Amino acid sequence: MFLPFLLTGLLASGTGLDLMFSNEKRTRDYQQAYDASPSEFLASEKTHTEGFIKWHPYTLYGMSALIIVGLALFLFLPTANDRAAGLAIILRGFSILFLDHFSEEHTHRYHAQIMTALERA
Repeated sequence: MFLPFLLTGLLASGTGLDLMFSNEKRTRDYQQAYDASPSEFLASEKTHTEGFIKWHPYTLYGMSALIIVGLALFLFLPTANDRAAGLAIILRGFSILFLDHFSEEHTHRYHAQIMTALERA
């Protein structure tokens, strides 16, 4: 019965570690790109954030559907492992929705700063 939660925890931990190490490299790469050509960097980040902003509704719908699937597993399957899997799926869906909400907020703020910087240039 603990296996679904163990897998959910390992997946979350692995994702967090990957982001921690890749963000450090991306920060250096972004700084180098900005130092090389600020106007090109801002234009590419504008395109990047506009594309990223479009994905937030899909994440909302997809994770909502995943939560419903987890709820159905929990409610309609009889064994403890099946119910634990349903709860683990619900937990994963809510955690992704939680993180995506703050990611969306930061993306909008970052995009607004990019637009302000482009207007000044």
